[in-house]
Amino acid sequence: MLSTSVRAEEYLSTFVCNFNFSFSIGCGYGQTVIKFPAIAKPSPLYDTLNRHSVNLKRLFFFLTILYSFKAFGQDNCPIDFIPNSNKILYNQKSIEEIIEPSSYSAFFLGESHTINFEPEFKFNFIKHLNSKYGIKDVFFEIGFSAAYFFNRYLLSGDTTILKNNSLPYLWGHYKEFWNDLYNYNKLLPDSVKIVIYGLDFERKEIFKLFEKAIQPNVAIPIHLQKTFEDIQTLNRNRNLFFGDKEFKKEVSKLSSTFQTYQNDFKTLYGDNYKIIYNAISNKASPNLSLNQRNKIWLENIKQIITEKSITKFIGFFGLAHTRYNNSTSLTVALKQSDFFNGEILNISTIYKDFISTDNPNPNEVVEYGYKEKSVFDKFYNKNCRAVIIKSSNVPKTSFKTESDFVIFAKEVSDK
Repeated sequence: MLSTSVRAEEYLSTFVCNFNFSFSIGCGYGQTVIKFPAIAKPSPLYDTLNRHSVNLKRLFFFLTILYSFKAFGQDNCPIDFIPNSNKILYNQKSIEEIIEPSSYSAFFLGESHTINFEPEFKFNFIKHLNSKYGIKDVFFEIGFSAAYFFNRYLLSGDTTILKNNSLPYLWGHYKEFWNDLYNYNKLLPDSVKIVIYGLDFERKEIFKLFEKAIQPNVAIPIHLQKTFEDIQTLNRNRNLFFGDKEFKKEVSKLSSTFQTYQNDFKTLYGDNYKIIYNAISNKASPNLSLNQRNKIWLENIKQIITEKSITKFIGFFGLAHTRYNNSTSLTVALKQSDFFNGEILNISTIYKDFISTDNPNPNEVVEYGYKEKSVFDKFYNKNCRAVIIKSSNVPKTSFKTESDFVIFAKEVSDK
C-alpha cells in the first residue's frame, strides 16, 4: 500500500492550476489542458501570484496529508483509547469486519476477570450485538441468586439493589458497567431488553434472595419463622464467605428445610419460586474441579436455554472454561450437545498490566500472565487500547490462544 504522502503527491499532481503569466496560464489535468496567450511583460499581478503560489501549494499539500491521516487512521484500532478515561472507543464497523458476528448464534468471551478493560468491552459488546442483531440473553459467571438481583436492577435502576446484596461483579469499573447497561436497557422495547442469567455456584446473596424475594403481604408460617430469623442473621454476618464450611453448612440446612416445606415456599415466593428453586438446587460448587464445574454449567445452561427457548446468547466466563483444548469446556461441549445447534464464536483475552479479581492482592498490577510477553509484543498495537487477532495467526503459547480470536489489550489506560 502506498504511503499517505505518496497518495497526497499524486493527488496534487492530478489537478493543479499553474499561474505563470510570462509564458502561459495552464489549468486542468496535467497542467496543459487550457492554455492562454503569453504576456510579454510581467504584471504586478504576476509578482503577487508567483510569490504566493508556492506557499499555497505547500498549504494544500499539508492539509491533504492531515485529512488523509484523519480519514485513514480512524479504522486502525478496533478498540481505541479515550484520553484521561477508562472508557473505550469501540469501532463497531471495524469489529464487524474482523469477527463477522452475523455468522454466529453464541458469543463467548473467555475473560481474565480484569476490572478495567473487561467491564468496558462487555458493555460495548452487548450493545453491539443487541442493537444490530437483537441478542438479549447474557450469561455471567454468577449464580441464579445474583442474576435475580442484577435483573431487578436493570428494570428499576435502584442502586441499593447493587449495594445491599453482597453481589459479585461490582469491583473496579463494574459499577459503571451496570449503570451504563441500565441506561441503555431502559430505552429498549421489552422484546429486546437485556436479561442476565447465572449458572455458577451461589454466594452469600442466596440468603438475600430468600429474604427479599418473598411476595408482599404473605405471612411466614410459624414453623418457618426460625428459619427466616436465621437467614436474617446470616445476612448481617459480613464475615460469611462462600468458600467457608459455615456457608456450606447453612446452605445445606436451608436446602433441607426447603425440601420439607416446598408447598409453603411456593406460597411465599409465588412467581419467584422458580428462581428460589434453581438457586437452592444449584449443584455448582466452588469446591468442584474445573471439569466437574464445567459439566454442571452445561447442565444449567441446557435447563435455561430449553426453558426460555433461547437461540442466541452471549456468555462471559473465565477463559479456562471456554478454551478449545478441553473437552469439558462450554464451547466444546455445547458444539457436541443435542440442545443447541447454532455456530459458536469464541474470543479469548491476553493483557498487559492487568489487575485481576483472582489475585489475592487486589492492588497488584501483573505485567503479563502465563509468560506471554513475546506474543503480546508481536501482535499488540501500542496506539490502540486493544486489537483483535485471528487465533490461527497466533502461536499456541498457552490455553489463552485456544479460541477463534484473541483480544490483546492494555488493561490499565495510561492515555
